[in-house]
Amino acid sequence: MSKSRTTIDTSHYVYEKLSVDKTGKQFSFISAKDSTAVDSLKFEVFYYTNEKLTRLIDTLGRNLRDHWELSKDQSPSFSESGDRLFFNSKPILAYAKDTILLEDEKPQVDVWNWQDKIIQPEQKSRFDELNKKSYTSYYDTTKKIYVDIQDETINELIFDNNKEQRYILGFTGYNDLERSWNLPWKGDFYIIDTYTGEKRLGLRNAGLDPILSPDGKYALYYDLSGKNWFSINLSTTKKVNLTNTLDVAFYNEDEDRPMLPYPYGFGGFDKEGNALLFDKYDIWKVSLSTQSIPVNITGNGRKNETEYRTQRLDKENKNMASYIGGSLMITSFSKKTKASGLYGLKNNRLQEKIKPTEFFINQYRKAKKGTIFTFRKQNFNTFQDVHVTNNNFSTIAQITEANPHKKEFKWGTAELFSWKTYDGKPLEGIVYKPEDFDPSKKYPLITYFYEKRSDSYRRYYTPRPSASIVNPSYLVSNDYIMFVPDIVYEDGKPGPSAYNCIVSGVEALEQSGYIDRKNMAIQGQSWGGYQVAYLITVTNKFKAAMAGAPVSNMTSAYGGIRWQSGLSRAFQYEKSQSRIGKNLWDGFDLYIENSPLFGIPKIQTPLLMMHNDNDGAVPYYQGIEMFMGMRRLQKPVWLLVYNDEGHNLRKEKNKQDLSIRMMQFFDHYLKREPAPKWMTKGVSRVEKGKDFGYDLEETETKMVIPSSNE
Repeated sequence: MSKSRTTIDTSHYVYEKLSVDKTGKQFSFISAKDSTAVDSLKFEVFYYTNEKLTRLIDTLGRNLRDHWELSKDQSPSFSESGDRLFFNSKPILAYAKDTILLEDEKPQVDVWNWQDKIIQPEQKSRFDELNKKSYTSYYDTTKKIYVDIQDETINELIFDNNKEQRYILGFTGYNDLERSWNLPWKGDFYIIDTYTGEKRLGLRNAGLDPILSPDGKYALYYDLSGKNWFSINLSTTKKVNLTNTLDVAFYNEDEDRPMLPYPYGFGGFDKEGNALLFDKYDIWKVSLSTQSIPVNITGNGRKNETEYRTQRLDKENKNMASYIGGSLMITSFSKKTKASGLYGLKNNRLQEKIKPTEFFINQYRKAKKGTIFTFRKQNFNTFQDVHVTNNNFSTIAQITEANPHKKEFKWGTAELFSWKTYDGKPLEGIVYKPEDFDPSKKYPLITYFYEKRSDSYRRYYTPRPSASIVNPSYLVSNDYIMFVPDIVYEDGKPGPSAYNCIVSGVEALEQSGYIDRKNMAIQGQSWGGYQVAYLITVTNKFKAAMAGAPVSNMTSAYGGIRWQSGLSRAFQYEKSQSRIGKNLWDGFDLYIENSPLFGIPKIQTPLLMMHNDNDGAVPYYQGIEMFMGMRRLQKPVWLLVYNDEGHNLRKEKNKQDLSIRMMQFFDHYLKREPAPKWMTKGVSRVEKGKDFGYDLEETETKMVIPSSNE
């Protein structure tokens, strides 16, 4: 078969961003003529079909809004049918040029203004996005007309999958000023008529994105304040409450942050266009037109404490629930046993596909064409190998063995552990033990924590160098017991809440008889690192503590910046994870009471910290404040600062280094191993990179040991 080449155009200097429609019969690109002004090229849009090239947008802005120009940063794109060709443009911004000052004479200054909607650090973080901001229009390839569907008040568009429907949604963007201290972030949504470009207000102060229905007639949205799901008719703007007649909650009933709770979730639309909505356990089928009564399609989730969820595996139709051989795909997760299963729903009956056993099942994948279906299966002792089956699940085969060497190493076991907090709340945690565990022996204990982790009971952990936290497989292989307790909170008491849950759990575990209660330690990273730092100010129970990226002073952290995103940190304390629930001035005493820095005089526990100088989440100076305070009062403390590393380590060499130092620290205090040089004498700036200080001291060097860990 011979191939031919047709020259379409050679008159321009630059050709970019070629876009071809699904049929391959039409395409578009942008180009620029002038080769002398590379930094200020004026681009045009060309459209080719039926062997004809048409200039849609020229350098004068023809067919654009007045004083607008084509954006060169976004590619033209076609709708599914090819009837619409989308492109972006933006207002022409003209700045008066100062021809007197040379570049190196111009001041370089960031001007912070209290009325700025976006603070300077966030503007810097989002510079490319803000600098390249543009707005969408389209050319109708059949009607030969141009329609502007996005103006400067609309920050983001929400399309249907095919970009064909009459109505789309336009989001104004969040209230940027309040984003510094409020959560959830809220903004307005408009209904945009793509036939005319006209817009009407649909939702005011929405905290979550609405979801367009498959037929384009409705949008589904969750009202955070009303705690119910609603539909809105895009033609009439009529809103209907879909879930207020049901006697179950669709919001997270266990939310313990000082904010409005988010919903359990949206499971996609089924083949009939019904919305699949989650309560804590079950799935509800809900008609957006309210022509039918909501139906609990899983039935027994709440009764059995089993969490049922749909899967959405089609990346091209991300809002559609997935089917297997005509059955709606539904996963199960037992909140009691933490076991996973898979079901198919057909003719209103749940049919078991993968029986829930002692495994956690995840990473479901479905062939785009054909009947092949894969998933991973794991527990603490079983690597997450890939399994394959077909639509009817008649046979299931394991097709990988990625970690055959595991059997050559000493491993361990995982067990669920239950207890009650000091104030009577029932909690769960995970206890990891060595595989040759002897209940008559006493084992050193390391307790790690971060929010609630008990649902990860059946997860596999590959032994690997640490980015920030202890590794369960490594610890049990080296004859440690590891405990991971769940934590629940009261507003304004993040520190005392941690004590109430963690220390009560440790004391309950001590009753088992196999814990060496004189050799126990705690470890955590980020929010867990904060809790480590707090706990050692209120208890001497632990012989050693390691905190990664801890907040030590909530008063200074409140006014800090999350440097990676540029966001203010205030919202975390008022509405999110830090759980104070008030601003610094209304809740000043709470900020002081929950800050480890102010409890340093009470500390008797040696503390190792890691806080890296490029941490984009928790300001690096928080670790420094804790270090300098303990150093001033001559408390044993070490601070590891990995250069140009972020919140968690990325570089393998640094992960290996942290793993060595962390275990040398714990082995010294909990197993009475000799202390390494970096702990006894330090590593000077001159020695940095030449002597890592790993060598254990041959002679016993005096180290500070807590006088009591009661």
